[in-house]
Amino acid sequence: MFGSFFSSLLRHSVSFLLFGWLSACSGTNVLTLVSADSSTHPFQGDSNPLQSVLRGEWIYRRQRATSGMFPGGDARRESVACSHSIFSLVGWGDSSLEEVFRKDTIQKIAFIEYSQEAWLSGILYHSFCTRVVGE
Repeated sequence: MFGSFFSSLLRHSVSFLLFGWLSACSGTNVLTLVSADSSTHPFQGDSNPLQSVLRGEWIYRRQRATSGMFPGGDARRESVACSHSIFSLVGWGDSSLEEVFRKDTIQKIAFIEYSQEAWLSGILYHSFCTRVVGE
């Protein structure tokens, strides 16, 4: 009785994880394995684990990227929003621009910076932060 229960649980868990992997938007999925250009991730090639392995950054990677300079904003205040995940299964937080602006009322943007940290290509631990600097 327990054997069939655990077998069914394992089969459903694998199906769920496979579905999540195949349908991921900006994470690793079948489409990004074929072409890194299909990624919607702010860091080019970061949703493709094969590129991560070839670069030698699959054990640990930390990076930042600026999304551009906006006219009219001075770097007087900043607001940050982050999201995190463990084992690619448990996630929390909100790293969206909406969350950044909900936390602080920045009226003029100086620049937007994205940062991320990943252990074992983000499978063990992954964090992604959006930082808006302005006034």
